[in-house]
Amino acid sequence: MKKLFIVCIALIAASSTLRAEGFNITAGYTWFLEKENLADKVKRNTDYNGFYVGVGYTLKDVIADCISITPGIQYVMNFGKQNQRLELFKYYPELKPLDPGEGQEVDSYIQIPIRFSYGLETEHARFSFFAGPKFSVGTKAEFRGELTKLNWYADKYYNRFNLFLGLGAAAYVGEHFRINVGYDWGCINRYKQGFLKELGLDSDKNSLFESMLTVGVGLCF
Repeated sequence: MKKLFIVCIALIAASSTLRAEGFNITAGYTWFLEKENLADKVKRNTDYNGFYVGVGYTLKDVIADCISITPGIQYVMNFGKQNQRLELFKYYPELKPLDPGEGQEVDSYIQIPIRFSYGLETEHARFSFFAGPKFSVGTKAEFRGELTKLNWYADKYYNRFNLFLGLGAAAYVGEHFRINVGYDWGCINRYKQGFLKELGLDSDKNSLFESMLTVGVGLCF
C-alpha cells in the first residue's frame, strides 16, 4: 500500500511534463458512513459529517483522445455526533474499564484520488463523468470522551490505510468553476486482525468498512 502512495505522488509531480489541461483547487462537504460488525453482537451504521480541501491536475485526453486523468491530494476531516456513546462497551462488559463515556469521534485523512474522466459538452453546458480509485491514510482517529480519550490507531484497533473505488460527475460553470458530486466505497476492513484477541472476543466476523459522499466546488486554472 505504501508503494501505491509513492507512485501516486510521483504521478502528480510528473504531471507538468504531460499534456495538461489545468490545475484545480477543490473544497466541500463530506458524509462518511461506517458499517460495523463485531462478532454478530454489534451491527450498526454510523455516519459522520465533515469537509475536505484538495488540489489536483488534469492530464487531458491521455487515453484514446477522450479519457482524461486527474490525480490529486486531499485533506479530509470528519466529526461524529456530539454526546454519543460507543456501543462496543455496552455489548462487551469486559471492556467497561476502558469506556470513555459520552463524547465525540474526530477523524482525519490524507487521500489521493486518481480519477479517469470523460467529458461531455452541449451547446449550453459542459459536464464530465469520472471514476477511479482513491488511496487513503488515516492521520487521526480519536474518540474524545468525558472520562478519557481513545486513540484508535495508537491502541491498535484500526488500520491506517484504505482503498476506495468511486464514481461521480461534475458540472462546469463558466471557464473556471465546477460543481462535483462523488461517492466512494471502501474496500479494506479498517479493523486490525486480532485486535480483541487478548479479551477472547476475536472473530473473523469483526469488520469495519467505510464509504463516503463528497459534494464540493472546484476552481480551475
